[in-house]
Amino acid sequence: MSADSRDFFISYTRADQGWAEWIAWQLKEASYSLRIQAWDFHAGGDFIGEMHRALKTSRRTIAVLSPEYFASEFAQAEWRAAWALDPTGEKRSLLPVRVADCRPDGLLASRIYVDLVGLDEAAAKQKLLAGVSEQPPEPATAPGFPGDTTAAKAAAPAFPGLPPPLRMFRERLLAGGPPALPESALPEILRHSPRSFAEYRLARIAEWSQARYALDKRFTRLTLLLDQGPDAQGTRWQAQPQSFDDLREVLAAASETALVLLGPPGCGKSTLLRRLELDLALDALRAGEADPARFSFFVQLSRYRPPRPGEALPTPHEWLAREWAHRQPQLPAFAELLASGRLVLLLDAVNEIPHTDEADYRERIALWRDFLAELAHRGAGTRALFSCRSLDYSASLSTPELPVPHVRIEALSDPQVEQFLALYSAERGPALWRQLRGTPQLDLFRSPFYLKLLLAQAGDGRPALHGRAALFSGFVRQWGPAGAQSWRGGLGDVPDD
Repeated sequence: MSADSRDFFISYTRADQGWAEWIAWQLKEASYSLRIQAWDFHAGGDFIGEMHRALKTSRRTIAVLSPEYFASEFAQAEWRAAWALDPTGEKRSLLPVRVADCRPDGLLASRIYVDLVGLDEAAAKQKLLAGVSEQPPEPATAPGFPGDTTAAKAAAPAFPGLPPPLRMFRERLLAGGPPALPESALPEILRHSPRSFAEYRLARIAEWSQARYALDKRFTRLTLLLDQGPDAQGTRWQAQPQSFDDLREVLAAASETALVLLGPPGCGKSTLLRRLELDLALDALRAGEADPARFSFFVQLSRYRPPRPGEALPTPHEWLAREWAHRQPQLPAFAELLASGRLVLLLDAVNEIPHTDEADYRERIALWRDFLAELAHRGAGTRALFSCRSLDYSASLSTPELPVPHVRIEALSDPQVEQFLALYSAERGPALWRQLRGTPQLDLFRSPFYLKLLLAQAGDGRPALHGRAALFSGFVRQWGPAGAQSWRGGLGDVPDD
């Protein structure tokens, strides 16, 4: 080893940089020498040359293990180089440190790793230092320095582990518990910036499992509509005989790159998109990342506009990349997500894309058609699921060259309305059904949202059966704007959804 040698080289991917720097700091504080790309590789340098030098002059290599690490070609080359120097593990030249749910396989499966997953900072530090030590730890700690303590000390990187509410939530889910979380714990979870897709999925589960986004699949029926083309004889949008109650099933049944979830205001489109994100995240968490799992990105199309007034409208690709980077600065870039083929884009409310007139709207839809063509050509495996209130807005997304099937949310049938009212209010539901049955007003209440709103105002025995707008206006008068806004969040959707 040369005079330029170090105790450790830290091998990691960008997604785990927070963990890598935290590990590096703990080792530095414990008087180990090390090299890490974030601190030692500088602009203008030869990246491959620097990597070769770091591996050659470091006595041991720490591999920061996560699903993203195993997907990185550079990371694979780094740990294999360290393994080749010590294939038996006698010198402990390769030291794996697991920071996210993953299962080392192949050659790495034989190496014992330091497991930091789920630990708080104090426990993680203790376990890390014990794991890298070549001798049993000293039983006593050094006394504090009694001299001048006013000199400023460099700030240590923040511990990249999970916030306590998110850690406890994860443990509950892995133990098979329901995704229940006190709403008071949600702000701290959403403030946490995910450093891995496992953490990202946990946050999605935590947010969408709140009561306001609840979905009762007994009252969900979806029909796939295939586009026969604008010149079709008869009906252009042909309903398929099979029905669904889960968007995962729809994605499996339809092979097209993009689909549109179609339904009138208040029918539950946004709630269904959120539920799909929750279900995909839960599936991946409980599978333990054994196989490459899909991940989703929910974004509202009402935000599709220039970054600042007067600037040009970005392409959908540019806009989505900016939205993703703003929300998830520590996860891989949007281009990498597309290249992975595992992304499901959840694009809420085509009809709310900002536009000045019909011609302007057509131009913006043309940009989205171009984006879908790009996905079909280059983003193999990436899916896009829009929502929209009517075919007037979404039909033009579909072309003969790239058909975009629609998924219609069916209105509740008479038996479903009767069942819903009875299930959600055994006291008032049957009486409400008797008043609604056979009346013209029944068609106004064939969605869970409006039925819940009806039940909420039926306490005085005088249900409002004069229309949905009057029903909601009456509710605002009864509870006040703030109370109505809070309560309608608990319905899982809003009238202009």
